[in-house]
Amino acid sequence: MFIEAVKSIDKSYEVISAFDGQEAMQLLSGRMPAMPDFIFLDLNMPKLNGKLCLQRIKEMQTVNAVPVIIYTTSSMRKDMDETMQMGAARFITKPSSFSALQTALKDVVNTDWSKRPSA
Repeated sequence: MFIEAVKSIDKSYEVISAFDGQEAMQLLSGRMPAMPDFIFLDLNMPKLNGKLCLQRIKEMQTVNAVPVIIYTTSSMRKDMDETMQMGAARFITKPSSFSALQTALKDVVNTDWSKRPSA
């Protein structure tokens, strides 16, 4: 549903996905054709959870400036506060409808990230 929502916003967007956190880190460590504009992380990924991935991303000079959006089923304030303190740019609780997901993704895409303070 996520990829479908991204493509419905703009068909030219390319989505590269990873099965788990470990694979995501391998992709970000050099197996990607280009630097991503955004990184979306689920907190509940297998092998390496989203918080550990976020921590490692923020330690990587090559991608630490890329906005990281937490996209998860969690709506716990503790998760939101913790990930934002760790450098996440935004926290999105997975919406229950496709149109709500589209709206959330449009907001991410249309944000002027250059005006965002460095994490």
